[in-house]
Amino acid sequence: MGNSSSLTVIIPVLNEEDGIKKLGPALAGRQVLLVDGGSTDETLKIASKFSFKVVSEPRLGYGRAYKTALRHVKTEYIACFDGDGTYSTQDIGPALRLAARGGADAVFGNRFGYPANVVKLHRRIGNMAITMFINLLFGCRFEDSQSGFWVMRTSAARAHLPASDGMPFSQELKIRLTASGLDTRWIPVHYIDRPSKGSKFNFFIDGFRLLTSALSLRLGNGGLLRGR
Repeated sequence: MGNSSSLTVIIPVLNEEDGIKKLGPALAGRQVLLVDGGSTDETLKIASKFSFKVVSEPRLGYGRAYKTALRHVKTEYIACFDGDGTYSTQDIGPALRLAARGGADAVFGNRFGYPANVVKLHRRIGNMAITMFINLLFGCRFEDSQSGFWVMRTSAARAHLPASDGMPFSQELKIRLTASGLDTRWIPVHYIDRPSKGSKFNFFIDGFRLLTSALSLRLGNGGLLRGR
């Protein structure tokens, strides 16, 4: 239990040729599922060299990609992270062991757990503000609400699937799993800011969407994390 055959690595991609080229060798021997949003670069060609499975999802959206992926997963566990090479595959093993042997239903990565991680100052400040807001709103203790790295039981993800099809999917999944009373834990993960094309995250527009999405979830689900 907890070996590579029990895990599917899910990676949403849209023109991520550099990232997939970097991640490919490190993911050799694992079951990898790419959800492609319509790449026009060499992403899919590179993926084929590593025998990665690819499914197409023309409906754009971070959350939509994961929802599509979950329809194709047959393993007990999933590992999820971005396709731009910002996260390290070396953290999959420890997270999977914590889930499979340590009894955790979900393990989330904290990008700020290692001082050497390269995260731009405005991203650190923005993430800290959003995470504090969510913790106050729901009474939880998230370490990195916007982390895109997690390993969890496939059944848990399916049972608590977020409503969001967009970027708020990540924080909503964390909130729903924690609110359900499942065993959710955090580990530090290695991270380096998007290396070549620049971040797709707009500090003001996306930050506002994340805050309003969290507030809407709290107002629409008054029982979430009540009494925790």
